[in-house]
Amino acid sequence: MDRIYCAKKSLVTDSFLILQVRAMLEALKHSNEPEHLVAEAKRYLRALKGNLVQLKKKKEEKERAMREAEAQAAFQYARNPIWQV
Repeated sequence: MDRIYCAKKSLVTDSFLILQVRAMLEALKHSNEPEHLVAEAKRYLRALKGNLVQLKKKKEEKERAMREAEAQAAFQYARNPIWQV
């Protein structure tokens, strides 16, 4: 149970970070800074957002695989109880 809670908390944190990066990108559209600085910041934030999205997808895939493995193990146990082995 603790694993699932921690993983969900991590996914929520990842989603929050992605939203923050998106908000920063939106704020840069209205920035008064020199264009070359804005372009550099946008490039950095887009790369960061892409990295965060990839990490989130990997975590979600890992969680899905773990849930499937647990379900498969429970199914196998239900089909072959210990006393029938």
